[in-house]
Amino acid sequence: DKALIRKLITDPRNLPYTALIDVGPEKFDLQATAIYDKKGQYLGPMVTWAIVTAKIEMEQKAKEMAEREKVQAEDLQRKVDSMLEVVTAAAKGDLTREITVSGADSIGQMGQGLGRFFGNLRQSMSNIGMNANALAGSSEELTAVSHSMAGNAEETSAQAGVVSAASEQVSRNVETVATGTEEM
Repeated sequence: DKALIRKLITDPRNLPYTALIDVGPEKFDLQATAIYDKKGQYLGPMVTWAIVTAKIEMEQKAKEMAEREKVQAEDLQRKVDSMLEVVTAAAKGDLTREITVSGADSIGQMGQGLGRFFGNLRQSMSNIGMNANALAGSSEELTAVSHSMAGNAEETSAQAGVVSAASEQVSRNVETVATGTEEM
């Protein structure tokens, strides 16, 4: 707006004045400063400008890049926190949680590796539990067999006593028969 600019630069109280203006595809940084003579009388404005199109584009790209980096940092933090939550639970003995982090990046590969590790650990713990149950069952069976063998040993011992007594009786009977035979 030429009328606005004339109004601004004709009154030194409005200066210095800075504006960003578009001229076609280019952007200009416009600066108007008051110039005074030796007596302090306003002589007029000194207007300078610079083409700042590339600078503004670079600032915009830097802003977009910073925003992307912020989003990536937040995503990374979320993934790390998720994995840390599962690892902390596992350290407390809870192996039921799953790691859901995956992807081609380093943190995704780490998540997949930890997921496989915890899956294998869960399977190993399950196998150990089944083996412990089988061992407990076998131990109970061995205890029952041991009790049965002890009972059989007692019975065998008792029967051996009976056989021994019967042997003595037979031996006495044989002696009696031998003595009777000698007398006859």
